[in-house]
Amino acid sequence: MDVLSHHGLRVDAENNEWTVACADPRDIQRGHREIDFNTISDTFLTYAAIAPLLGGSVRICGIGHTRLQETDRIAGMAAELSKLGQLVKEEPVALTVSIKPNELRARALKARNEGKLLTIDTYEDHRFAMSFGILGSFDLLEDGQPWLAINDPACCGKTFPNFFEALETMRAASS
Repeated sequence: MDVLSHHGLRVDAENNEWTVACADPRDIQRGHREIDFNTISDTFLTYAAIAPLLGGSVRICGIGHTRLQETDRIAGMAAELSKLGQLVKEEPVALTVSIKPNELRARALKARNEGKLLTIDTYEDHRFAMSFGILGSFDLLEDGQPWLAINDPACCGKTFPNFFEALETMRAASS
């Protein structure tokens, strides 16, 4: 909740339901943010994946130990965000993402015009699949159609086998 509030987003956590809201996307606070994810390092991938939607640049620090998890999560995240047209600086213990939302849209539109989707690799790591699944549920091209695909979504099987079905249910309920 604190991390998202840095961007001017309101988080309501009532009745075991979490809702993140912003009156108008133009109200998202711009500017650089530096956030230490050491105590919540498993969540840095989701934050990094949605960073292109948040405005401003972000430096995610305190995550050096994630290079030794299922995969080198810092290097993997840098590679995948770069494929989406974001400017990424990889450091031994941090990741800086300078967002380029217009480049993200341009690449998604180009892929769509070629009959394709932008594609994310998971490195056999469920957190990549889940984090970019959340990004992909955003209606980037404002037409309700998919624009992002996840290679090997089945890697979520060990922790949350029905993740993508649950995500689709939530997305459909919010439409």
